[in-house]
Amino acid sequence: MNRRFYTEVHPATAARPTDERLEAPSSSIIEVDLRKGTAADALDLKSEGIRSGASKETNTGKTIALYVPDHARPVLEKIIEDYTDLISVSDDGYEDWNPLAAAGDLSPHSRTSVEWEQGIAPFKPELVMEAGNRAVNPGLTEILTVGSLSLLTTGHEAGTPLVPFEATSAATAQAARIAARLMAKYPEFWPETIRALMVHSAEWTGSILTAIDATPGKRERYALIRRFGYGVPDFDRASASATNHLAMMAQAEIQPFQLDGSRKFNECHYYNLPIPGSLLEELENEPVELKVTLSYFVDPNPGLSANVDSQRYQSHGLRFDLQRPRETLSQFKKRVNASESENPRRATGAPADGRWVLGADSISAGSLHCDVWRGPAIELLGRNMLCVKPVNGWWRNRASADVCNQQTRYSLIVSLKTKNVELDIHTPISSAAVKVPVEVETEI
Repeated sequence: MNRRFYTEVHPATAARPTDERLEAPSSSIIEVDLRKGTAADALDLKSEGIRSGASKETNTGKTIALYVPDHARPVLEKIIEDYTDLISVSDDGYEDWNPLAAAGDLSPHSRTSVEWEQGIAPFKPELVMEAGNRAVNPGLTEILTVGSLSLLTTGHEAGTPLVPFEATSAATAQAARIAARLMAKYPEFWPETIRALMVHSAEWTGSILTAIDATPGKRERYALIRRFGYGVPDFDRASASATNHLAMMAQAEIQPFQLDGSRKFNECHYYNLPIPGSLLEELENEPVELKVTLSYFVDPNPGLSANVDSQRYQSHGLRFDLQRPRETLSQFKKRVNASESENPRRATGAPADGRWVLGADSISAGSLHCDVWRGPAIELLGRNMLCVKPVNGWWRNRASADVCNQQTRYSLIVSLKTKNVELDIHTPISSAAVKVPVEVETEI
């Protein structure tokens, strides 16, 4: 699990004009808690007008007042994220020790799937949460787990109500909390959907995102995903759509295969995404991100054959596909049907879209698939159709008719996000979704 240390940020009461004739304030003041040993001006960024003010000492460090112009609020988020990765050892007697893992790197308590074979093994971990760090002495001869690099949890003795907490136990507890909050808020959502919401809400930290952007080859990026997963989940992102970040969701049942004389693929679901063409034309070259997450569960068939072929392990598989540039609806459906045939090499149609962060080859195993398309908004014009299609599994090849013909569930989440926080894409997409309901077609 990756480590992240959070700094509490609280709105501060600031003097604001109450006279309506006066201009509205163009800045705000917030309080930021700094760890012990951190300079009061650590968050200052003069080029953006962000500067620290009064400070007061606390038991764990100090609290400062931070002046932030409105135009610099997106920059502040990045500063806070980078700052909270800059940790220090503050335990008595260990002040000269250093954290073992560099800021933004993997926690020493983590495990990865880097050595797992691509195409057979799924990406693990899928999410990363705070797991703590370890300290190393100046001579690099000793490594210890210390309290200042760990989380806190309740102790089992009255004399020690709080005790250090780290590694998988700490990370799993935080992930379980997000899942529990989502289930409490949306009791009608399936487990497939809760998992999809958590993964879809995840975002890479600044250092991880920089590493991904610096790795142009998609296959080379797989090793990073096998270390850091799809990022750090966030409850607020999972449970609400912002003005510049709108999510659309579907829960559906699909019958992947059919046994009627012969065994064959059955349903392919098509979704007409309610993204108005006029909105994309208006955004034109504005950078956007289209994120797709598909979540489902399989019946496993563990055995020796599953070690060499993921389709022998899974009961079925599902994939998503988006209409490609200059591809008509008819061409799109022919390409999707060809890719479902016994000979995938017969698939024809428009060339693959290179703007996906991971690409289609990354989706080869597992029951959760996620990818992000990045590019100018105008390049999504005329590409509103997205499909969910089945791929092989043991249900089709070896199961009885009752099993082969059964239905299964999946959850699909699609979101569109602009980098410009001032843009409103929520209103036009919501209006289009109300006027033109999303329809699911079935092809046999």
